[in-house]
Amino acid sequence: MDEQAAKLKGEEIECQRKTEESRANRKIAAKYLRQSNKRLHQQVAEKEQQNREFIERRIQAVESLKSNIAANQESLRVQQKRAKKKVLKKEQDERHLKASLEAQGFNGFKHVYLKRQLEETNRKQQEFEESQKSKRLEIVAKILQEEQLVKGRSKAPPPNLSAHDKFSSLRQGREVLLSYLEPKVPSAPTSPTSNTHLMSSSTSSDGENFKMEMEEMDEIAHKRTDYSTPSDFLAEPEFSGLWEQECKVFQLIKHITEATVQHSSKTQQNNTTERIKDLKYVISFNVTQTKELKRPPFSSKPEVVLFKDFEVGKRYKKRIVLTNISYTINFCKFIRISAALKDFISVNFQPPGSLSTGMSCEILVIFHPLINEDLEGEIYFESTFGPFSVPVRCTIKKCSPEVDCQSIDFGSHVVGESVSRTITLTNNGALASFFSVGTSMHLSAARSRSQIFGSQVAKTSSPFMYYIRQSSYSLSLEEVHAKRQSFSTESGKNTAELNQSKTYKSLTPLWQRRALTLAHAMHQFPAELLPHKVLKQRSYITLNILKLGMVRGGEIGPFQSVKLEMLFKPTVPGETIMDFYIRFSDANTKPIPIHVSGVAVSNPVWVVHPSIDLKICTFDRLYQYTIVVQSRENRAFKLTFDVCPEMRKHLQIIPIRGFIQALSTFNAQLKFIPRQSLPKDAQKYFDSDTGVLEVPMTVQVAGQVLPAKYTIHAIVTSSDLQFDQIQVDFGHCSIYHFVRTTVRLTNMSILPQDFGFVAVPEYIEVQPYDGFGTLLPQETLELDLIFRPKKPIEYNFQLRCKSGIDRDFVLPCRGVGFHPPLVLSHSLIQFRPTPVGDKSTATIYLTNYQDKEAATRLFKVISAVEAPRLFCFSLPKDSDISISPSVGRLLPGERCLVQVMFRPVLREKTVTEEALRLHRIAKATSEKEPEVSRVTEHERKHSAADQIMTEKKML
Repeated sequence: MDEQAAKLKGEEIECQRKTEESRANRKIAAKYLRQSNKRLHQQVAEKEQQNREFIERRIQAVESLKSNIAANQESLRVQQKRAKKKVLKKEQDERHLKASLEAQGFNGFKHVYLKRQLEETNRKQQEFEESQKSKRLEIVAKILQEEQLVKGRSKAPPPNLSAHDKFSSLRQGREVLLSYLEPKVPSAPTSPTSNTHLMSSSTSSDGENFKMEMEEMDEIAHKRTDYSTPSDFLAEPEFSGLWEQECKVFQLIKHITEATVQHSSKTQQNNTTERIKDLKYVISFNVTQTKELKRPPFSSKPEVVLFKDFEVGKRYKKRIVLTNISYTINFCKFIRISAALKDFISVNFQPPGSLSTGMSCEILVIFHPLINEDLEGEIYFESTFGPFSVPVRCTIKKCSPEVDCQSIDFGSHVVGESVSRTITLTNNGALASFFSVGTSMHLSAARSRSQIFGSQVAKTSSPFMYYIRQSSYSLSLEEVHAKRQSFSTESGKNTAELNQSKTYKSLTPLWQRRALTLAHAMHQFPAELLPHKVLKQRSYITLNILKLGMVRGGEIGPFQSVKLEMLFKPTVPGETIMDFYIRFSDANTKPIPIHVSGVAVSNPVWVVHPSIDLKICTFDRLYQYTIVVQSRENRAFKLTFDVCPEMRKHLQIIPIRGFIQALSTFNAQLKFIPRQSLPKDAQKYFDSDTGVLEVPMTVQVAGQVLPAKYTIHAIVTSSDLQFDQIQVDFGHCSIYHFVRTTVRLTNMSILPQDFGFVAVPEYIEVQPYDGFGTLLPQETLELDLIFRPKKPIEYNFQLRCKSGIDRDFVLPCRGVGFHPPLVLSHSLIQFRPTPVGDKSTATIYLTNYQDKEAATRLFKVISAVEAPRLFCFSLPKDSDISISPSVGRLLPGERCLVQVMFRPVLREKTVTEEALRLHRIAKATSEKEPEVSRVTEHERKHSAADQIMTEKKML
């Protein structure tokens, strides 16, 4: 009973202890749960706070952006207004200056034009100086950067290589061995049941893992690795002795064994001893192999077991013959197959026993592929002198294309020739594929899909643009830059370009330079420049065309070949380099690059200036130019200058035929006289609307493929000055009066022309500037012709206007001068100062004058007969002047006295205007008085305050 009671009490105590432990665990769990929840809530709050701050920052950024945009818009408006004001002010100043100069008799337009040209020249000079400064700074910065790079490279220490890196396989074996033999310390106390469970699971899996590791170590030992040692460390031994490796290995095994025995149980010691035996076996394999690697004990025939172009699901067999070549009796034992091949290859091998030297045995290798991938591995055997292996390779069906030539050099050819080269594309594999030839390494999805279907491959073709090296006449970039260096003292700009090109070549990779060269290829330079002229002028880059032949793509079957044709047809001189790529639809086949190069040599005879610009020409005037033809051959050539039939009336070349000697020049004279029939004759080359003439010309050279070409450019315009009237009729004019007529003179040319009216009769006056001036292009000027007849006769005359190029333009004029029948003795009356209410009187005479001869001459024009004349004086309205008699009749030759009286009167309107004027003056004075009084009072207060302050200071 006591034992049962004690047992029950112990159980109660144990139960109570467990409940208390569970309560304590619950409390601890609740505590950690609260802390976890608190951390979670805190993280959520921090994340929300970060989101709010991020949104606020974005809102502030948007608002600041809006305010900046508004401020920028406002500043732009202000700047635009200011610029408009400046422009308007400048135009107004120019107008005032022009008007003042014209008033003084100078040419205002010419002065303004010269002033603008001077400003433009100064602006360009400033821009040129600024660009020179910036380029100098860039050059200095690049030079400093290069110096820093050179110093950094010289200060960098050489890499130190340790001798332990030479035997990484041994270190890997050591790490694997330590990972299995060192005891693991548990991280936390666990129950006995859990410990036993862990031990059982570890012991059950140790065997398999150790076998896999042993296999890996064996493969590592069979791999041969080449190590390269730099020349700076040749003082150290390149390879350590095999005895050292063996000694170190066995010392390591001994040390590990002792450490394991001290800290393990009996079962662990048994497992460890077995593993150490296996490890010794593997290491003995490695050591024996390293000693006997000069020649394996057995030779294999074939040396490599190759299953080529296999298909999944089929079964393949191959026999291997192993022959003993060790000069002693030996045995052969099959060990295993590599892990990568053990699921697909099986070996049928019956051990033959001891084999004498020269005897052989057979092995049957069966390969059953299940996946469509390349496989590699080895079959391991054991012999008396150590292990050896036979490599096995399994390859799928592949497309294996190759070309017979990957570099095509067309050599040097003259511009205009067409050369072709043929290459052969061969598929050495068992897999067919579609191919296409282009300049890109990669194929787009759409294009590759079209190639797979094989419908559009042969039709896709286009000329491929290439890049050109900097050279003309086979000059390389280095030669051009070396020659440029000799001209470095010519100008700062050339020096900056030279330094930039050197830095560019030293720091920029080749592919970037090629891309940049292609970007500059939009510029063109004359093809017939000499090498020394190329150095002085800007380096231009031109484009040639490399083309493919008829075959540009298609399908190539297994073990078939296709011929591809490359065409080189240069159009401008220079070295052409381009990389073509043969792309394939098979994703595992890499594109095959084909390097194509060729040099285009310019024509041996060319025109030095291929573009002849005759500027602006006028009709019916002679213009000359010297055509210079250059030859760089050591023999003479016959030249023939061709002139198109449309331009034979207007162009002439003297001489039309000739011979150019070796390494010399030939000069021909070009004469250009544009006739008025040019728009009709040369409609193909002449634009009547703009007046632009562009005529391509050629020089035929005997024995040259392409003729030497040049182009004549000119703008042909008229030099006419045109009046808007064919004839000017002044009509009848008294000899005491004048008649004014306006005529419009228009400049029909696009050039400004000077004009002047010469040999003008004394009775004609031309205004303004007395009939002299300058007409701008297409400008029309109004001229006033004033006719003042001196005699009562009929006038028929011509006004002659002469232009600056000595052309005459005639304007016919006619008019009639006559004597008036009634004549006043005075044409101007001046009264003395007369007060209001008084009067002043003047006397003049009116005479009826008639000449019988004049009447006879003018009888056909006017009715002039002897008869009395009536007269009447008309006075202005509200005038203070009176004439007596104001109406009357005069007989021929009769004279009449006329009195003119001036009596000033003060009118009511004048009084009203004077009163209004005085009222305005008084009103303005009364408005100013309060302001004056306010100012005086303020001054008085200030003076009083100043006086008080001075008195205080004195006290």
